[in-house]
Amino acid sequence: DNLAHECLICLHDAEWSGDFNSAGTRGIARMRKRMDTLWSREQSAFGKVLQAAATLRSGEEAWVGGLFNFDIGKGQQLDAPVPEWGFKISEDEYWKAFYYANPGEPRGDDIYYMYKWIRVMRPDGSTTAAFEDFKSRCTMPDPNANRSEE
Repeated sequence: DNLAHECLICLHDAEWSGDFNSAGTRGIARMRKRMDTLWSREQSAFGKVLQAAATLRSGEEAWVGGLFNFDIGKGQQLDAPVPEWGFKISEDEYWKAFYYANPGEPRGDDIYYMYKWIRVMRPDGSTTAAFEDFKSRCTMPDPNANRSEE
């Protein structure tokens, strides 16, 4: 349900700094990761275009960064042109919201897009309740394959 065709967001190998515990449940952490390795993309034309665009970026434009406050369950993407926030719902679920403007500006409280992050694997390698569903989606036949033959 993500229009950007992002299938799996991988944060385990990002550059992390700050004062936080390794489980990501306490403290404040800054995350930095190259865009071309952050997401896996859906095997669609749009997914392939987005992956190519991420691969072609260089310098600081090639990186995405975020600040996570694990104590209050909130994260913010730092390099976005408009505010993008993540809100913790549970240990294994965050909702990411995109706003029209910064706080205090007109429409600063209005969300224009939102999707959820569901954890499928914890840092220790154990899986969550969502893992089997994710695995079945990753291994099912592509519903759009061979459309040109119809």
